[in-house]
Amino acid sequence: MFGPRLSQPQVTGIEAILDACFRYGVDDPHHVCYILANVYRETGGYMFPIKETVYASHKDKNPSDKTVIARLNKAYVAGKLPWVKNPYWENGWFGRGQLQITHKSNYEKMGKRLDVDLVSHPEKALDPNISADIAVVGMSEGLFTGKKLSDYKFPDDVENPPAENPRRIVNGKDGTDEQVAGYYRTFYAAMKYAGVGKEILEVAPTPEYSRDVVRSVQQLLRDKGYPEVGEVDGLMGERTRNVIMVFEANNGLPIKGEISDELLAHLVKAPPRLMSPKRANATEKDLMSSKSVKQGNWLKKIGIAVLTTSGIGGLMDGSGDLQEVVTGVNKLNALFGALGSLSPWIIGIAAGGAAIYFGGNFIREQVQAYREGRHV
Repeated sequence: MFGPRLSQPQVTGIEAILDACFRYGVDDPHHVCYILANVYRETGGYMFPIKETVYASHKDKNPSDKTVIARLNKAYVAGKLPWVKNPYWENGWFGRGQLQITHKSNYEKMGKRLDVDLVSHPEKALDPNISADIAVVGMSEGLFTGKKLSDYKFPDDVENPPAENPRRIVNGKDGTDEQVAGYYRTFYAAMKYAGVGKEILEVAPTPEYSRDVVRSVQQLLRDKGYPEVGEVDGLMGERTRNVIMVFEANNGLPIKGEISDELLAHLVKAPPRLMSPKRANATEKDLMSSKSVKQGNWLKKIGIAVLTTSGIGGLMDGSGDLQEVVTGVNKLNALFGALGSLSPWIIGIAAGGAAIYFGGNFIREQVQAYREGRHV
């Protein structure tokens, strides 16, 4: 869900949500994970408080209020906000937070509940701790839409049709029910793997599996788009068990992390895993920290160095002979002489160019493999 690593804002945002859950007694792992799933959706995976109109693709995650209002006005005039009757943002009451609150009345209501002056200081909704309190209290007490977490039975209700789906705790029927359900299952698989919750700690002893069976499961997981399983070595370690739980979570199965006939049947029938937009659109820049891309860049740098050195050396060694060719003095002999003096440098130039080409091609292959889920 987060690509190859977590950023500091993501860590801070997740920790703030978990702390707020502790403060307000939200201790059901399903509820905690569903809050995290909605925050993931509403922040585009950023997990940190943002202002309305900020998207995952924006480099500036904290534009000025003036910029936000201008964006909303432009969208409103263009007819892109048909559900808005009166521009609520004109006096600064646009959305802020991990689960954004809009309109002055909502700032008043949430501020009163948290004993924070959000009317005089709406920017406080961007404070990670206050934002997390808004998200947790809003979903657990039904302060967003009137629907609350306890109105639903997890995990079953995440499969409900729109009218009865728990996504109604936060938003109207915006077509994101299934997407948020997938985020929830993944967070829950991680929560279970971490050993959170009484029901999760009561785990049966790990059964023994033959290496051939484990190999089959590992290969199926790789084929279905779960490269995180690592090498197909037939060893049932924590890594393989963890990826099995992620597969189970993504496919609505009971999360056990064990090999069974049921798991094998679902692995065979399951469609390939869809990569997240962030992973599907990854670039070389996003993977700069990966070992493979570093190797490709290293090869390119060597090629550039060889190419530059050979070019300069060839220019210096061959300049005199080339001058004779240009002036027409003994042209044939001068031409062969020039080529003879330049030949070592030409080889160097060719080698440098080849290194640059193969390094760049290697990086492109690694990026494409990452996009398709073939590499972690």
